[in-house]
Amino acid sequence: MMKHRVFLAAILLTALAFSQSAKAYNFSAVAPSGQTLYYNIVGNNVQVTGQNSRYPYYSTYPTGALTIPDTVTYNGTTYSVTSIGSYAFYQCSGLTSVTIPNSVTSIGVVSFERCSGLTSVTIPNSVTTIGDFAFMDCSGLTSVTIGGSVITIGDRAFQNCSGLTFVTIPNSVTTIGTGAFMDCSGLTSVTIPNSVTTIGGSAFYNCSGLAEIHSQANVAPRLGNETFSGVPDTIPVYVPCGSVSSYRSRWTHFSNFNEIFVHTLNAQSADTMMGTVAITTSPTCSDSTAVVTATADSGYRFDHWSDGSTSNPYTFTVTSDTTVIAYFVREEDPEGITDANNDNVSVYVRDGRIVVTGAEGESVQVFDITGRLVNSHTPLPTGVYMVKVGNLPVRKVVVTR
Repeated sequence: MMKHRVFLAAILLTALAFSQSAKAYNFSAVAPSGQTLYYNIVGNNVQVTGQNSRYPYYSTYPTGALTIPDTVTYNGTTYSVTSIGSYAFYQCSGLTSVTIPNSVTSIGVVSFERCSGLTSVTIPNSVTTIGDFAFMDCSGLTSVTIGGSVITIGDRAFQNCSGLTFVTIPNSVTTIGTGAFMDCSGLTSVTIPNSVTTIGGSAFYNCSGLAEIHSQANVAPRLGNETFSGVPDTIPVYVPCGSVSSYRSRWTHFSNFNEIFVHTLNAQSADTMMGTVAITTSPTCSDSTAVVTATADSGYRFDHWSDGSTSNPYTFTVTSDTTVIAYFVREEDPEGITDANNDNVSVYVRDGRIVVTGAEGESVQVFDITGRLVNSHTPLPTGVYMVKVGNLPVRKVVVTR
């Protein structure tokens, strides 16, 4: 009886070994970075896969900086690389970085698990799904850039990535999976966008290094069991104006909630060689008014802001993410400068000539007051001129001498 059991066990082990060493790919090709990669044909596209079924068991594990191509050619046919399959790079501990092309839309389960040598990963905007366990135990990861189309971060996707120090999750993500960042003990800061409605159980379990959390949703995302267990309960949690009560009722683990004005304000100079810009008053929860000031360098003067205002300092109300740009002109250019639109197309006068910038590829026509087309590349007589850039509204400029 014992011999019979031993014999059956031997058969099972042989069958398992055979199934795990069976070929799992249609063809192989050398990547731009020099490593041999394996592919499965899926319809009209291909998926990066491992060398053998289920687990890779590479004869030679790929190492170093890996660049996955966006297309690959086999038997005269060129295929788009649209996914990274399950277990594709499982235990490839010699990989140091991975460049994923914009053709890839999904990263499979366990695809990079135990790639402990990885230090950085950029997930492009084309990717919509990061699979369960995708980067689990990638303890060497110090930075992860998650593209702006990812909707779901899978269960335990980054568990035990203990080298991560901060994570910014894009505004496309709606669900953070169970245990997604579990045991990321090096994580010091996390920003959760207002698109997130659910954070799974143990998602940030034992992230003991977290020093701050920024959550941008007006209504606190729902949490699973022990989502933040092991995170210090006194760290500051920054939430939008007027949302503290929602967070207190749902995020009961924490006690230190702080309201912040979540809309961003950027103020900049169109040409830092001509002048600088400063935000002299920032908007707050109690007062959304902002004040920006433009300071011209010697030989230049402030002309206007990108929204057309000529006030300086400029006071306005911030109701959404806002960028204001200050435009300067030379002191000897009394005609000033005018924007043709808000896409950095500008029209101005210099040395009697009408200059248009930011309008590459667009037709530019200049007419005098009688409607006659004139040559704007030569100095023009004093007068009023109309400038037509592409399909943009006609703008008036004045040439003086």
